[in-house]
Amino acid sequence: MESAYGSSVAPVKALVLSAPSQPFYYNAQALLNCLRLHSGTITLEFDAGGLLAIRTRDSQYIQSPMRPASQVRRAA
Repeated sequence: MESAYGSSVAPVKALVLSAPSQPFYYNAQALLNCLRLHSGTITLEFDAGGLLAIRTRDSQYIQSPMRPASQVRRAA
């Protein structure tokens, strides 16, 4: 994750049953806002269509994937 304050990377344990043929993109800011609200164990579950379920002990949030960022073409 990269922001105006810097960047960070953290290894996580993952169990991948079947990898998708294409990558999925999510709203990083919305995901970070959700993760900041909780402490303790958080489970991220993905379905085959890219739907993301974020589960904590007391809450559950759903985030759907977005389209990849588009490249803006500039006139020559």
